[in-house]
Amino acid sequence: RKAAQWIGQRWARHKEREDANKDVGNPATFPNDDFDKNESAPLSVSDKQLGQKFGRHMDPNRPGYRTHEEYRRLAEQIYNNSNANKTVFPNDASEYAGETHYQIGEYLLRLDPEGHFRSLYRVVK
Repeated sequence: RKAAQWIGQRWARHKEREDANKDVGNPATFPNDDFDKNESAPLSVSDKQLGQKFGRHMDPNRPGYRTHEEYRRLAEQIYNNSNANKTVFPNDASEYAGETHYQIGEYLLRLDPEGHFRSLYRVVK
């Protein structure tokens, strides 16, 4: 019973976020083989961190967010895409200190100061 309540609450929060983001427009379709431009460097990803972030951002209706594998592949595609906008924050920055961000369209990949996967999510403006 408690598990069912937790799932119901989580689904309700998910639907609230989804409803709030409806006016953003059509998301790009990911994962997509045409999106790969520079599959050269491996992305450093901890399964534990990836699992935590996938659990938070998963969306069964959005390509790239439907399964753990799609989420990992989307992160790798953004990381290896030569067209991604890369931002490196200084170690003394008040926000995102030492992080590196890769962004393509509305998708933001965040790496910690050591270059390891931190998070991947849509940026809503």
